[in-house]
Amino acid sequence: MQRQMHLMSLLSLRIITNTDNGSSQGSRNLNAGKKSGKISINEGGSRLPLFMRLPGTIKAGLENNTMTRHYDIFLTLADFVGVSLSKTLNLDGRSLLPLIQNPESKWA
Repeated sequence: MQRQMHLMSLLSLRIITNTDNGSSQGSRNLNAGKKSGKISINEGGSRLPLFMRLPGTIKAGLENNTMTRHYDIFLTLADFVGVSLSKTLNLDGRSLLPLIQNPESKWA
């Protein structure tokens, strides 16, 4: 029974991770043939994968190509757990939750 409980807790594990596109010291970056690299405003410097596993919130296999920013993750997590953040904090970004719930939504 304990093994099954452990397995059930693993299945409900929530994971959010993203990647980095390499060194900013001038080395060659693997960026899937996109123009430019890290610290660039071009696509090779800004397009990185973000992976989320939030059972009950995100449908398995969902893919979305909308451009977001790393600072959207904090606001997304706050929204996900139901925390209201004061507007006086003047935070950059916005929650990805509407986009996660409806990939066709007008988020941008």
